[in-house]
Amino acid sequence: MKISKYGLLSIPRILKARLINNLNPFYHYSSLIAKKYGGEIKTVIDVGANIGDYSRACKHVFPNAEIHAFEPNPKAFEELKEKKDLITYSYALTNKNGRVKFNFDEEWNSTSSLLEYGKENRRFNTSTKKIIVKGRRFDSLNLNLKRPCFAKIEVQGAEGKVLEGFGKQLKKVDVLNVVFNFTENYVSQTKLSDIALITEQAGFKNFIQVYINEKKGCEFYFFR
Repeated sequence: MKISKYGLLSIPRILKARLINNLNPFYHYSSLIAKKYGGEIKTVIDVGANIGDYSRACKHVFPNAEIHAFEPNPKAFEELKEKKDLITYSYALTNKNGRVKFNFDEEWNSTSSLLEYGKENRRFNTSTKKIIVKGRRFDSLNLNLKRPCFAKIEVQGAEGKVLEGFGKQLKKVDVLNVVFNFTENYVSQTKLSDIALITEQAGFKNFIQVYINEKKGCEFYFFR
């Protein structure tokens, strides 16, 4: 893979989105990156949608796109399902179909995961409990992905499981955003080498890194 040069994207538009449309500026910025490398996106797959703020930003940038938002956290899903113009799913995308254990944090929606907390998260979060949720492989959903297609994956260490579950459908994704943590936040969390191998096998030839923090993590955008 080769790394593309990357510059700032239309800062005034980001500020306007925040002030007028009440959008998260980082999520809006991410949507603009997807547009830069994927064009007029027709399908958005938001894996780890939380309460839907990322999907809302995508809908603002791609008003005609069909947006599929996945969130297994029952607390977050209650808010997500109320968002307009989204197709929502209350189960976890993973590498198998069936009931799976979910590490549910009752206090922090954003840190809940299919994986158990590692030493870093255990230092600060103690409000977790194991629940059972429905798990599905993405390729078992038989969705008709209109292209260009953009997928964002933010699943707290379980990125490899999600990508495996896409199967051959990953080749229909034109831009892929993976949020990756360097610190040991979760037990047996996905390694960067795993993501690199899966995306290369799926035919992605280019990538960029943004929001880089050497101690915490970054976001990768893979494109064709």
